[in-house]
Amino acid sequence: MFKKLLPVMVLCMPLLMAGCSGLKKGKIAPSLRCPQTGLMHYTDTAVFKDAAGQEAAFVALQDFRGGCEFVQKGDKAVDIKIDLSFYAENRKTDVPLKKMGFSYFIAILGPDEAILTKEVFPLSIEFDKESGSGLAVENVQQHIPLTDLELSSRYKIIFGLQLTQEQYMENKRGPQKAAQQ
Repeated sequence: MFKKLLPVMVLCMPLLMAGCSGLKKGKIAPSLRCPQTGLMHYTDTAVFKDAAGQEAAFVALQDFRGGCEFVQKGDKAVDIKIDLSFYAENRKTDVPLKKMGFSYFIAILGPDEAILTKEVFPLSIEFDKESGSGLAVENVQQHIPLTDLELSSRYKIIFGLQLTQEQYMENKRGPQKAAQQ
């Protein structure tokens, strides 16, 4: 039996050793988990209108990636790094837009889901002349002071486009219901 398992053990050994390489003296225990992150419902897209009420641009928060690091020297904390990817599309046909400015937000929720902080960030995307669209990636960092690092997974970080009440309600209704009105 051991002879049958030997090739599997030899192949898996580098993976097992790599998993243990982060457990050096003074490092944080691997049982700690990053705060939950996610997009707030109905805030991933927005249609922006011009002064005449015509669609001028469409913006979408397309993707997010990130991770966290635990700080145990001095004041305990968790530092979160998030990359947010945005897509914008020019919908003006008479006088095409060169760029679109809008805002997005990041909020930190405590274990009881109360908002501890909320920051609004401006962003501008330039439109490509040929495609009429543009992309931007924002790198943001958040810092959560903690009394106990084990509590980090009970915190949440939410983000989305900073919308008007009208934009939020349109997104909540959905494209079919908004078109019927």
